[in-house]
Amino acid sequence: MAKRLKSFGDYQADGNVWITLTTGEYYPDILVSACELYKPVLVMFSEILKRSDAG
Repeated sequence: MAKRLKSFGDYQADGNVWITLTTGEYYPDILVSACELYKPVLVMFSEILKRSDAG
């Protein structure tokens, strides 16, 4: 079963805790795109963390 992506409206009740520029996309709505954009950096960082824990 596919998980429904949250929209900005889903965060309305706690919207005061989200920092978002007024001229652009809302953070929750672009999370999936941001993960894809930064995937190479996140993978590299993950590998560095794994090596540092290896001792």
